[in-house]
Amino acid sequence: MDRSRRHHARSAAPSAEEISYTYTDYREVAKAIREMVIRGAPAIGVAAAMGAALGVLHSPATSIEALHVEFTEICGTLAQKPAPPPSISSGPLSA
Repeated sequence: MDRSRRHHARSAAPSAEEISYTYTDYREVAKAIREMVIRGAPAIGVAAAMGAALGVLHSPATSIEALHVEFTEICGTLAQKPAPPPSISSGPLSA
């Protein structure tokens, strides 16, 4: 059974090419969210949920307590916000 997850990104343009990505680790999903490979609130929510599921699926935890600790780390990784882009303006409004 293929346990990979697929995300399909499609542009609004009618002739847009469909691009498919496969993620097998929650850290890959988190990176795709941060780098805006996955866009839009619904897609980000579903991807984060699938990322959490991947994290639990591949967890080495042997007890509920250990899984709880790891799940907190998984969710924290998925919730990290991207760094803001560097400021390109040095005018009076950038202060």
